[in-house]
Amino acid sequence: RYPDRVFLCAADGSGVGDVLSRVQELLSRRWVLRELDVPAWAAQAAGDIHAGAQVLSREAVGDKTRYRLRLTPENWARLQKKLIATKRIA
Repeated sequence: RYPDRVFLCAADGSGVGDVLSRVQELLSRRWVLRELDVPAWAAQAAGDIHAGAQVLSREAVGDKTRYRLRLTPENWARLQKKLIATKRIA
């Protein structure tokens, strides 16, 4: 009836790892990977970036910081809108 079901035993906790893996798999389907270059003068944008995305990496590239992010499409749109509105990115 539920082919993707995962079993969990409340008595001994067996299956917790399977449940966590399944939840991560389901959530990962909704997430996208993005790169974002932030100019050095807009370093204060880091707080907004960390608040709305999982930061996979951060590296200096010339006079910018390049972030590799994992986030939902909705959070990506919100982050872009906020950073553009505050003139932190072009």
